[in-house]
Amino acid sequence: MIIYLLKMKIKNFNINYKKQKGIVLIILILFITILVSFDFFKNVFSIIKYSKDDRIIRNSKFCENDSQGFVGYINKNYSFESNPILLNNTISPISDWIYFDFKKEQNKNELILLNYDETQIIKTKLKNSKFIVQKVPPLLSEIKGINIYFEDKLEIDKTFEVNLYKVQNKKRENLISKQILFKKGLNNKFINLLLNDSEGGKLRSYMIEIKPFKKGIIKNVNLIINNQIKLNDYQIIEKKQNCYFLRKND
Repeated sequence: MIIYLLKMKIKNFNINYKKQKGIVLIILILFITILVSFDFFKNVFSIIKYSKDDRIIRNSKFCENDSQGFVGYINKNYSFESNPILLNNTISPISDWIYFDFKKEQNKNELILLNYDETQIIKTKLKNSKFIVQKVPPLLSEIKGINIYFEDKLEIDKTFEVNLYKVQNKKRENLISKQILFKKGLNNKFINLLLNDSEGGKLRSYMIEIKPFKKGIIKNVNLIINNQIKLNDYQIIEKKQNCYFLRKND
């Protein structure tokens, strides 16, 4: 009887051991699968092989959105005695954490400028018979003008009323209202404005209204803007695409 009970215990032990071993094996397989799916081994290799700046350059967008790749490239290739100012002309997270050192002062003569063009053409979208500019560059300083394109050349002289509105904090402000004569034979016209709007908020938008509005006449409308930074005031130390490392002229 004792021998029988002993054999049964050994048998149950073997069964439980095999079950536990199977469970451990399943957990191990799941764990390895998770590590592989998150590129764990690749990331560890990258951390060991590459410096912080090299990892940023390899794995981030270079000159787009937050442009961490360009900032990492500048940080790798230049030694900063003080912290340059960083300005990004898109609404994106600031990337100065890559180089910023709290022990150093800020250098107002050096500037990292991201996603920047002095003059930009901003396209509009037609909505409810009005042309909408939904997003504007944060560094906008001046509305240079409005470009209106027609589907076909005008057959007769025609006068349109052109209104430009700024929409901010759910309020609409009329910036200009003009009666513009469009001559026969035109297929596009530039309306010169040179309107300073550097104090507007980053999340402002613009609306262009052209009256009388009739579908099939106006093809599209663009807003032409100037941005704040004048590149001629700086020495270009490094330029990649439309990202810059600048030093102010003496």
